[in-house]
Amino acid sequence: ITATASPDLVVTKSDGGASVDAGGAVAYTINFSNAGLADATGVVITELLPAGATFNPTASSPGWFEIGSGSFGFPVGTAAAGRNGSITFSVTAANPVSSSLEVLANILQITHDGTTGPDVDPTNNSGIDSTPVNAAPDLVITKTDGGTSTLAGGIVLYKISYANNGTQDAVGVVIQETLPANTTFNSTYSAGEWDALGDGAFALIIGDLPAGASGTALFAVTVNAPLPPGVLQILNTAIISD
Repeated sequence: ITATASPDLVVTKSDGGASVDAGGAVAYTINFSNAGLADATGVVITELLPAGATFNPTASSPGWFEIGSGSFGFPVGTAAAGRNGSITFSVTAANPVSSSLEVLANILQITHDGTTGPDVDPTNNSGIDSTPVNAAPDLVITKTDGGTSTLAGGIVLYKISYANNGTQDAVGVVIQETLPANTTFNSTYSAGEWDALGDGAFALIIGDLPAGASGTALFAVTVNAPLPPGVLQILNTAIISD
């Protein structure tokens, strides 16, 4: 019986339990070893760049090179039997962050050229680590009637300004207006496709609102005539949500 020695490459990775802010950097520590009985030659560690991130060469170990299509390689060369080592791969999260991105999913693989035989256990030749991304929309809404006063039967025009001041895009954004008591909705002077929801509620669908984006809308009402005794003002409330 002839026993043939073979390499056994092993790779693991960790972000150390970190999370990352929009625009922040996260460093992955990659530990590799050859647990086999034969040297491995032509060893390369390959990283697949996480979606929503860019490579950060400054905080990474020197030697990484871009392969293409979001892949980066690190040439280890010969990994002698029993050898182990550690390198760093760092990425920078996007800013702002897309609405669907919650984690940076980082995948890597270690390979060799097979000259000294196949890997004894290929199941430990890859690793993955997911880093939570700290990002969220920040929807802001303001409204003004421009200091208007009016008589019974008059029209009041509310200018609504809205924005996403957060670090993540928002989806399904809706502005909801509650019709003030003693008024009726005035579609002629309103701007946007306001939908009547019932019970005096109206909605304006904004849809997607990227981080940093803003806009305006107009909501107009006609004051009832005549007015009940003692009515001196009308109160208008608007809410924005996603």
